[in-house]
Amino acid sequence: MAGAAGSRHVSRGPQTFRQRDVTKALRALSAAGKSVAEIRVDKTGAHIVVAGEEDKTKQTAGNSWDSI
Repeated sequence: MAGAAGSRHVSRGPQTFRQRDVTKALRALSAAGKSVAEIRVDKTGAHIVVAGEEDKTKQTAGNSWDSI
């Protein structure tokens, strides 16, 4: 089976993003009593977590079909 198409292993490179890292950050903010406004992960794997309140205008603005 050495020649089978599915047996080749191709490296994907180093993992820069891990779900568990984001989960840890979310749990830490929650334990501190903060809400999460935004989470960004850049190409290098750096996590940027913005704590704060959500923008209430986005939720209450609606659209023209809400009044119909």
